[in-house]
Amino acid sequence: MKLMKELQGVVRQSEQGFFGEPSFSQAMASNAKHEVRELLYRQLSDKMRAEQKKALKVGPYHRIRSPPYIWDLFEPLWSCDTDYRVGGAGDGAKWVCNIHMLTPPCRIYSFGLSNFIPFEEDILNLTHCELYGFDPTPGLDLESHRERGLPGASFYPYGLSGRDGEISRRKDPYDIDMDWLESTIGPSMFTLQNLMDKMGHHTIDMLKMDIEGGEWGVLDNMFTNCANIPEGLHWLLVEVHLWHTELEEVVSLFTKVEGCGFRLYHKEPNLYSSEVTSSAPCCVEYAWIRMS
Repeated sequence: MKLMKELQGVVRQSEQGFFGEPSFSQAMASNAKHEVRELLYRQLSDKMRAEQKKALKVGPYHRIRSPPYIWDLFEPLWSCDTDYRVGGAGDGAKWVCNIHMLTPPCRIYSFGLSNFIPFEEDILNLTHCELYGFDPTPGLDLESHRERGLPGASFYPYGLSGRDGEISRRKDPYDIDMDWLESTIGPSMFTLQNLMDKMGHHTIDMLKMDIEGGEWGVLDNMFTNCANIPEGLHWLLVEVHLWHTELEEVVSLFTKVEGCGFRLYHKEPNLYSSEVTSSAPCCVEYAWIRMS
């Protein structure tokens, strides 16, 4: 009831005009629409946090074995004007909120490329931003990506980590041993800010990460202090890997991200991992947009 009264008050204010603007449609398209979304977001977030606290008291949520799963407690509550799946069907695509707002001059950092780059190709065609792709994986043929001649794109053998010179990735229980990777690509790993300095960039608009568990160290480094977030960053697209992860840790991270003004607008469990592990998905695609 309290929420409905607040929403009705926003609508009445929009009918009277914001900042002297008499147009109802214009007001609802900007101020009122945003206020309604924020009110709904806060209300639903309070309810979701109550469920998270309840789960923490009850006991551990299983990560990849059986329901209920950790990701059941983190739902996208922000509503976008548009929500577009960039990269087509299949693994590697990302959902982008309000992609029409991403216009030149704009800069995208994409970490984790592998041998196919449908997201990178699609986002370039849609936005005409500058795109910087990074992947330090030994044996990855970055030159083949460069030879595609994608306008505005460049590719580098650097990796993203919570600390320079170290791999902050958590070991995949279904993957290879990490020891040789540490010595092979460790020197190519950078924190986001130090890599931006290396590239000569002061701002980025979008950060995409699919770095096989390394996102935890990166996100902790970024969101422990909101001042660490790069200037201009509004889109955060991350495949979050949940192996060796406890519920308390996930709740803490999501709380920090939200506290820095980001709103979760999309969630998509990666079902391709289920085919490999014959269990529930080990990772989930999350997408946030920054509203402050």
